[in-house]
Amino acid sequence: MKTTEKMEQSGVFGRMFEGFALLEVIHDASGTPDNYRFLYVNPAFERLAGRDSAALIGKTLRDVLPEPDPFWFETYGRIASTGEPERFERYSSLMKKYVGVSAYSPVKGQCAAIFLDISERKQMEESLRQTRQFLSSLLEATPLPIYVLDTNGCYSMVNRAWEKVTGVERGDAIGRSPHDTVPHAIAEHCLEAARQVMQTGESTTEEMASELEDGEHYLHTIRFPIQNSEGKVDAVGNITADLTAHKQAEKALKDSEAVLRSFFDSPGQHRGIVEIVGNDILNVSLNESAAGFMGGTKEFFTNKFASDLGMPDEEVEMWIGRYEESRRTGQPVRFEFHRQFRNKESWFVARVSYLGDHDRCPRFAYVITDIAERKKAEAERERLLRELQQALGEVKTLSGLLPICSSCKKIRDDGGSWSEIENFIQTRSHAHFSHGICPDCMKSLYPEITDLH
Repeated sequence: MKTTEKMEQSGVFGRMFEGFALLEVIHDASGTPDNYRFLYVNPAFERLAGRDSAALIGKTLRDVLPEPDPFWFETYGRIASTGEPERFERYSSLMKKYVGVSAYSPVKGQCAAIFLDISERKQMEESLRQTRQFLSSLLEATPLPIYVLDTNGCYSMVNRAWEKVTGVERGDAIGRSPHDTVPHAIAEHCLEAARQVMQTGESTTEEMASELEDGEHYLHTIRFPIQNSEGKVDAVGNITADLTAHKQAEKALKDSEAVLRSFFDSPGQHRGIVEIVGNDILNVSLNESAAGFMGGTKEFFTNKFASDLGMPDEEVEMWIGRYEESRRTGQPVRFEFHRQFRNKESWFVARVSYLGDHDRCPRFAYVITDIAERKKAEAERERLLRELQQALGEVKTLSGLLPICSSCKKIRDDGGSWSEIENFIQTRSHAHFSHGICPDCMKSLYPEITDLH
């Protein structure tokens, strides 16, 4: 009785869940395994291959598969020749599945193989491999230092960012303690924090200042438990972000905000921030000086509309026009205005600037300076200039050649008339004359009086 008949009669192979095939190895002219023929296949094999036994038994692999994988010939030929059984996993083009194969040689020149469909497991392994590759790429690409500590407090994984920050290569870190890579105080803290995560099984987040070689650093660390297949925490993952630059920027921002707030609130100028909402002006913020200028407190005017505060429509329109001009040109707009202030007419100069939109409403800053004293000084200067011009207009001067008589000392005017020197000068200047007599004339005219002296 043939071997295949015995297999069919036994019924054992027909009841197997695994696919089974008995194969005869075929060699080429040079004696190299080049094909094989199906001698027997069980029902499970038929299901795996998607073909019935009639389409397989007596046929060669090349008969049913145009381009077979030479691996099968080589492997089955080796087993049939040596008699040594082998186990392997391979993708089968005949079955279009990954199969696990256990093969042996019952008779020299033949090979018996048991097939198990492992496609689902292979898919899971491939999915797991892709996931691990993705996670590995993610860990390597992230700029944040990441490391894992095992139950012994030793590194079991570090990423590239961790290597860059610590200056320690992963080959020198894996299996070693944090004491070998970071300052003692930081190492102790990391180990103690990892022990707590292992004990509680809960993630923790902390921010701490640490003294490193280049100075103080602010480190934000997230620690999380890593469980094994049994659900037991056997490692702790650590993700650390260096917030030093952020903290420094935050401090600088707070300092600048304090300076700006101090400037904003400083007395002497009325400062505020407003938004244009529809055809009205909303007071967003203002300093005490501006509140006092409008006759109230900051709290009272904040978030109030100009129209609700009694500002006349024409004044609201004037301010909106200036604000829109700044928004349109992108430049500050300066203008002067006057109003009744503290029971008297006063002058002010304003400067408005567009700050950008906030919740779709344009926002502006304004600075108002009281220039009443300057206006008063300008008016006084104008008055003095007018008086000076008036005085200068009244000044008369004598200039040029004056024709004068060498005997009587009369002066000839432009019309040819001769006038006494006193009359000539008085009509051409603001000079006035008082008369006396000089010593020489006294001697000549009144010698007797001179002799008495």
